[in-house]
Amino acid sequence: MSQSGAVESTAAQPTWWERQDRGRRYFWASVFATAALGLTGWLWHVGWLYDFYVAQLEKVAQPKPSRFLVILAETLRGITLAYIYPLGYRGGKYWSEGMRYGLLMGFFTGLVIAIIYAQVKIKSIAWLFTEFSFVLIQGAIVGVVIAYTYGDKAKD
Repeated sequence: MSQSGAVESTAAQPTWWERQDRGRRYFWASVFATAALGLTGWLWHVGWLYDFYVAQLEKVAQPKPSRFLVILAETLRGITLAYIYPLGYRGGKYWSEGMRYGLLMGFFTGLVIAIIYAQVKIKSIAWLFTEFSFVLIQGAIVGVVIAYTYGDKAKD
């Protein structure tokens, strides 16, 4: 207790270097998450299921999305996901923590995407299921990438 009667914290405050290390982990987690989002999105939508998506997107006004907006959205999502991960980190193996986090984030992202796309005249159950499955798989991959980048220092 201090002279003023306030209880002093006994927890050690992080040093300047430790705060810089946290910033570097966040920076690289953001970079790798954005890269993983872009790579999985490209492989799924342009590589593996290109014809399926072209057929589905013919039903909407803008069948080819703006590359700039896609890159911007995925960058913002990568930054956000890397920022949120340490808040719910429980400790444990990076792959299981990342998988849990990624599937949870993928579920909520997929739910929002399905609702939005249902409003833009994509009524195909196959398309909604395929896109929701993609977002779950992508979330799991990105979650593991983020967890691996942070390692066991996510709460530091």
